Amino acid sequence: VQARPAGCLRFGTPTRSASAELDSIMSAAVESSVAMPTPSVVAAADRAKAVLLPDAAVRPTKLFLGGLTRNTTTKQLRDHFSQYGRILDCVAMRQPDGRPRGFGYVTLDSLAAAERCLAEPQVIDGRVVDMKR
Repeated sequence: VQARPAGCLRFGTPTRSASAELDSIMSAAVESSVAMPTPSVVAAADRAKAVLLPDAAVRPTKLFLGGLTRNTTTKQLRDHFSQYGRILDCVAMRQPDGRPRGFGYVTLDSLAAAERCLAEPQVIDGRVVDMKR
């Protein structure tokens, strides 16, 4: 009996030909079969997802900040947005040579905090900032 390596690939669409895709990747003939998860496996995955992913209201939310001035710093962004909730991450983007890029990101600890930010115009460093979720 000769050992046969085995593997599993997950394709985004079930209509896509797994064999043809594998043949093109490996340049060899490959046996393939369709594997469908059993209902118990799907239920277990749903339970795990419910435990790992908190309620949408408390899920961290990342906001894009456009139109920042050349002088806006990450510290200014952090100080400004801390009034809306806990800041998980905050950055004013810069070029590798240190020049400002004019945009940044802030990640707040909840969707509710992000919604409060988006509900009113934000003025940072004397300029109204364009914000998007």
